[in-house]
Amino acid sequence: NLGYGLLDSGYSSSELQALSDAFERTRAQYISTHTETLLRSADEFYTIRAPLTHGSSLFLDLALNQNLLALLKQLIPGKFILNQQNGIINPPQEDYNQSAWHRDLPYQHFVSSHPLAINALFCLDDFTLDNGATFVLPASHLAESFPSADYIQRQAQQIVAKAGSFIVLDCMLFHAGG
Repeated sequence: NLGYGLLDSGYSSSELQALSDAFERTRAQYISTHTETLLRSADEFYTIRAPLTHGSSLFLDLALNQNLLALLKQLIPGKFILNQQNGIINPPQEDYNQSAWHRDLPYQHFVSSHPLAINALFCLDDFTLDNGATFVLPASHLAESFPSADYIQRQAQQIVAKAGSFIVLDCMLFHAGG
């Protein structure tokens, strides 16, 4: 009903550290390959596109997390696909392309009685009010139009989550990086 929830991935602290290390290595490789200048000019400096294609099997394992797959099977009956996997960096005190309110099916403004797609945002670090936890507009996946600024100010909530959690969103839910 709210369009979002939290799911424990079941990863141990050592598995989380291995993922974090792989993420940092992949980011360094990504910047080296594409250059900081090019990534900044495309507003992509804080995003790693398709990390599961950059050498570490840990990102494929993350996409195949058993807790996540069990939930997806409940939310989307039948077959489903992994549409994309991105690594997002939430820079302190900077705007970045995920900080604007958006849906993850861009330019689609209709409602559906069943989820069309699910976003499983994996938290490599704790998401706190102090470090920029993701904002959501609860139940906004049930309304076609983007709400007013007054509504956003009154209803926006930040999702606090521990490292190792998935923030699971209906892709039509309006949300923004903190």
